[in-house]
Amino acid sequence: MEDTDQKEDFAGYVLFLPYAVGSKSESFRPALAMGHGGNVTLFRKGDNPFANESFLPLHGKYCKLSGELDERKNVLLVESIQEADPPFPPAKTSPSDSSPEPLAPDPQTDEQVHEGEADELNPEDRN
Repeated sequence: MEDTDQKEDFAGYVLFLPYAVGSKSESFRPALAMGHGGNVTLFRKGDNPFANESFLPLHGKYCKLSGELDERKNVLLVESIQEADPPFPPAKTSPSDSSPEPLAPDPQTDEQVHEGEADELNPEDRN
């Protein structure tokens, strides 16, 4: 690590990503995924760089970190890390979450229909 003594703050998802695929060093190593800002490899003093136990519980979680970034090696020496709320709402994952809300009753049956379906149910009403 370069001795810069400049602590910076970062935020993103901690993910274990493939490292050195096809080589003797091939493994999964912790990285901070910062969206369009790219990824940086995470390292913590005292942590075994082949096991990375301190990052395992945070895999897939959005976190705020502070530490020193070695831009040449693309490695962040982490001084502190904590799980945080993501800056955007979670994606809907269940099929029931993605169904549209009923918008208008069908004039013939009084049943609720979804947008665009009313015309399909009554094609003779089109002019």
